[in-house]
Amino acid sequence: MSFREDIAGYALTKFTRNKNEDKPQISIGRSIEESSGVLICLPEDRNEFRIARYVFKGIFESPVSNRITVILHKNVEADYRIDSNARKIVINEENLGFWKIPKSSWIKEQGFSTYDLVVDLNTKYHLYAAYLSMKLGDGLIIGFAWDGAEEFYNVLLEKKADNSSLENIYRTIRDDYTNLIPLEDLKQSSRKK
Repeated sequence: MSFREDIAGYALTKFTRNKNEDKPQISIGRSIEESSGVLICLPEDRNEFRIARYVFKGIFESPVSNRITVILHKNVEADYRIDSNARKIVINEENLGFWKIPKSSWIKEQGFSTYDLVVDLNTKYHLYAAYLSMKLGDGLIIGFAWDGAEEFYNVLLEKKADNSSLENIYRTIRDDYTNLIPLEDLKQSSRKK
């Protein structure tokens, strides 16, 4: 984390977030098929990325994956290797401005919409992922706790040294928070259409 990112994060949390605004809250039990979409920011750290890819692989390859947008950093793109209908967006340093937040021209170019559910799987502070979560989230915004994270996310998860493994934490996010429907139910629900 650089000094520039610290300043940008501080400015974003103090001047751009409307704390009095009542955001519509979606039910945690709401299914992905009823949502306007899901945005998942995969971790920039290579080891965390591999764990997240393993845990969420079934979701990314499921029949409802076309409702999911995945953001990953250029340095882990080669490790993605998932056959999925999820929209994949790769971000790199050229897409970030001076303050290390995504350039507005890049955001417009990607054609982002707002998402009912945003999940940032970075366990450490990454300003670009937190910024996109805040800017694009319109409902449940899940991220890991770090100093100032409550300004970006409305559900915070703590990762402590004595907690369960990161794989188990990601499984909890997948199963309990995002409620992306058990995989055996996905096939049934997609046939109902």
